[in-house]
Amino acid sequence: MLGGLFYDINDVKRAFEQELKSGHHCECPACGRHAQIYRRKFHASMAYQLIRLYRMGGCYQFVHASKLILPNMAGIGDFTKAKYWGLIVPKDKAIYDTDSDKKSSGYWRITPNGEKFINGMIRVPREVHVFNDEFLGACQETITIAEALGSKFNYEELMRGNYDLSQ
Repeated sequence: MLGGLFYDINDVKRAFEQELKSGHHCECPACGRHAQIYRRKFHASMAYQLIRLYRMGGCYQFVHASKLILPNMAGIGDFTKAKYWGLIVPKDKAIYDTDSDKKSSGYWRITPNGEKFINGMIRVPREVHVFNDEFLGACQETITIAEALGSKFNYEELMRGNYDLSQ
């Protein structure tokens, strides 16, 4: 009871969700924290770092994110958002990780769908919707990795290894 009024929690929840889905940001009625649905676009820097991880053996082994950071590129925070597309998985979430005694924070591996995306076999949504670090959904428009790279990078050159991926 607030101020002599009773609130149905389901009504409050529906109103809160409707406010978020309409594109607004607001405070959570339960905890008062900032709440917003984020619309994340898959962009060239993410695609480039995904290819970098692939070239480092990231389909078969976990690679520490610090190896993916390059000058003049978006930080690793943008790259890790590829998890919302199901293209990468962190080591601490991998169900087959048999080396659980070792520190796993910051290690990433490409998923089977990530490998298909990198090799141009599938398309992914151009944009995903995220709330509280959880995937909520995606837009209908899809892209290939070459489209994500845009004119900033040449997909064929990257895949042939003609770019120095260590700089």
